[in-house]
Amino acid sequence: MSVPPSQAPIASSPKSQRARNLTVSKRHTRKCAQNPKFLNILPTGERPATAYFMSSDRKSVDGPPMEELLKKLPPLQVGDLYCHKTPSVTLIWIYVEDKAKKERFWERIDVGYVRELDGRMLSLTASGNPNFVGDEWANKRQNTEEKRRKKGKGKQVEEVDDDDTDELESEDDE
Repeated sequence: MSVPPSQAPIASSPKSQRARNLTVSKRHTRKCAQNPKFLNILPTGERPATAYFMSSDRKSVDGPPMEELLKKLPPLQVGDLYCHKTPSVTLIWIYVEDKAKKERFWERIDVGYVRELDGRMLSLTASGNPNFVGDEWANKRQNTEEKRRKKGKGKQVEEVDDDDTDELESEDDE
C-alpha cells in the first residue's frame, strides 16, 4: 500500500516539527530594580535588565529555536533568556559567549542562577516571567512558591512580588 504524495511522511522528527511550529514572543525587557547591594549602572550607563523571549506548548523542547530567534528584531543579544513553558515546568536558557573560543551558545539554567554581570539571581514573577532580582526577593519568591505547592495547586497563597518596582518594557517601546 503506497502513501499518496499529499500524505507523504515528513523527514524531520516530531520534536523539530514542534519547534518549527512554536510561536516565540518578541523580545521583552524588564529593568532591574535599584538595589544598593548590586550593580545598578552598567559601564554603558544603562540599568541592568532582564531580556527574554517566551514560548509555550504542551510538550517540552530540547533547546531554543535558534532560527526563529535570529529573525527577531531587535536582535538576540548575549545575556538574553529563552523560556519555554509547559503545563508542568518552565525551561530556561541563557545566551552566553565564550570569549576565549569566540563562540556563542545557549546554556540551560534554573531559577536561582546568579548572573555574573551584576550578581542578581534569576527568579520567576507570579505570572511566570523571568526576572533577575536581589537575593532577598529571590528567597521570598521561593518561599512563597514552596508554600503554594505544600497547600495544593488549587489553593491561593498571598503572592510576594516586586513587579511594582520594576519597569516592564517591550524593546519596541525604547
